[in-house]
Amino acid sequence: MKNRITLKHVATQAGVSNQLVSAVFSGRASSVRYTEATRQKVLQAAGELGFRPSILAQSFRGNRSFLIGVLNRVDHGWMSDRMLRGIQDVLVGAELTPLLLTYQRDEGEERNMNEFSRRQVDGLIVNVGAARHDCYERMKEAGFPVVQLIDNSLAKFGIPNVMSDLVGTGATATRHLQELGHRRIAHLTHARYLLNRDAHELYLGYERAMREAGLQPQVFTHSLDQYRLGEPSSFYDCAVEAMEAVMAEPRPSAVLCYECFGAFRLIESATACGLAVPGELAVVGVNDLDICKIAKPMLSTMRVGAYEIGRAAAEEMVRMLGGESGCDRLIQTTLVARGSSVPGWVPPSPEKLPAPPEPPAARTNSKHSKLLAPR
Repeated sequence: MKNRITLKHVATQAGVSNQLVSAVFSGRASSVRYTEATRQKVLQAAGELGFRPSILAQSFRGNRSFLIGVLNRVDHGWMSDRMLRGIQDVLVGAELTPLLLTYQRDEGEERNMNEFSRRQVDGLIVNVGAARHDCYERMKEAGFPVVQLIDNSLAKFGIPNVMSDLVGTGATATRHLQELGHRRIAHLTHARYLLNRDAHELYLGYERAMREAGLQPQVFTHSLDQYRLGEPSSFYDCAVEAMEAVMAEPRPSAVLCYECFGAFRLIESATACGLAVPGELAVVGVNDLDICKIAKPMLSTMRVGAYEIGRAAAEEMVRMLGGESGCDRLIQTTLVARGSSVPGWVPPSPEKLPAPPEPPAARTNSKHSKLLAPR
């Protein structure tokens, strides 16, 4: 630490006062006046010395924490590591730090809100579902930046959201099966699909594609009695009760599943009944988990852009911190056709993921931390 470069070193290198260097890096109004040429001279000196301003010092000077709260209700949607990486890549590039807190019950939401308030976060990215607190409305009225991802339940407060295009997802997956020659295409989902936003939108896409092709939709449902909070894999157990109905004659030749674990259970049941997958039963799931690549056969899925959702939410946050209005964003999904739907499909060479794009530049904001605590 004794070799740490300070403002004094930069001032000496640039031939200016310590106060002027401080004014350049503070990012706020100052009584010290300087020209653009002087500012560039200071920045050049800082670059030559490898100087990086202290976030802690900046937070004291600018009344900012440079923290963005990320609130996740684990039983509502699935905030994956890819989604968190998308958030982090943008925020860190904008010299902001994400602070993640999770909960399962409503009292946990209030406790986490109090912690965010204590930490004086500069904004919030939330996955909260049907929030019961009026604090979100107060935040919107005061201009405190909030972005919701995965859901749009806070749209009633005018808070922007970032979601997957699930109607398009259901339609694309269904048309994929139609293009393979299937006409008896069923949809496997849970019994509350008409009440649950994401399940309902997926169904609507499936139904639309079936109606447009002159085909009759067929829905198989299972209860959520075996579902465990925060454990998507428990859908595997839930789907068991629907297997007998799906396998009964006249049996569908293809099934679009609400999620991947139900698809795994369906493939197992079909194999146990002596059916060839995909020859006699084609299966497509939603949300391209890593395990889909090691299933036998590898599972065809609709890849939800989790990383893109995280990036988009963080990009909207940075825009709002810069004083702009946040916008709703709808992220498209991608069909990943594999051996569970395509006859004769052969695994390709290992996939090469593209490098993520450069994050945006840092921007400034104002402080409204007291709005976070629910009343």
